[in-house]
Amino acid sequence: ENELDKPTMVEKKKQYLYRYLDELFQSDPEAGDDYHGEMIALYAEYDTSKDKVKLMRFLKESTKYPIDRAYEICETRRLYEAQVYLLTKMGRSMKALSLLIDKLGDISAAIEFCKEEEDKELWDNLLKKATESRKPSYITGLLQNIGTHINPKDLIAWIPNGQRIEGLRDSLVKILQDYKLQVNLNEGYKRVFVNDTVTLGKNMRSMARRGIHIDESTTCQLCTNPLIQEQEAFLGDVTVFFCGHAYHNDTCLRGREFCVSCVKS
Repeated sequence: ENELDKPTMVEKKKQYLYRYLDELFQSDPEAGDDYHGEMIALYAEYDTSKDKVKLMRFLKESTKYPIDRAYEICETRRLYEAQVYLLTKMGRSMKALSLLIDKLGDISAAIEFCKEEEDKELWDNLLKKATESRKPSYITGLLQNIGTHINPKDLIAWIPNGQRIEGLRDSLVKILQDYKLQVNLNEGYKRVFVNDTVTLGKNMRSMARRGIHIDESTTCQLCTNPLIQEQEAFLGDVTVFFCGHAYHNDTCLRGREFCVSCVKS
């Protein structure tokens, strides 16, 4: 009897360990991080919450678990949402998208995933999988939700000839309206950008043409003599750069078009 009870005792100990580590993690995510690698298996087995909410929270908040091992566990137990998150974290977005469509059959989640990733190759793969599935609901979902992210013509071109799609007319009207709105917004942004660029250019030109004040105390950076002399023998052209450094043209600057002091520093 004692031998038969051993598996039950081990199971109870694992459950107690899961409850303790889960409470510890919820109170302080940094506490017990040495056990975070083991907690993946515990959450995968004992998390009874809907959609494995506790497991998903743990995966998103902890950084102390081995991601490859976590994926193996979730793959073995067919936890597809967890797999999608881990694959995305691993940079394997294409496989994550395949799970969303082929295993979860969630076209809305697949669309949101592509929106977040902003990858044209992902969009192309989504269009291909959705149209090849021959599921009208997939195409309707695409028509109603991606008008501002890809060109409607690209989606329409993927739809097989002769396929019946419920509410096709309304969906086409919506996608074209959404796309037109996006085009109008982009044109508005462009006009604002051009206007701002012109205004800033004018301001910069105005500042560049503005005179710089000098007086008797202003000296040449090279010879240290005042730029303004009372004796006629010392009168001549001077150059003042925007950095504030000034020079006698003929005797010191000698044709150079840059600030000698700034270059040296």
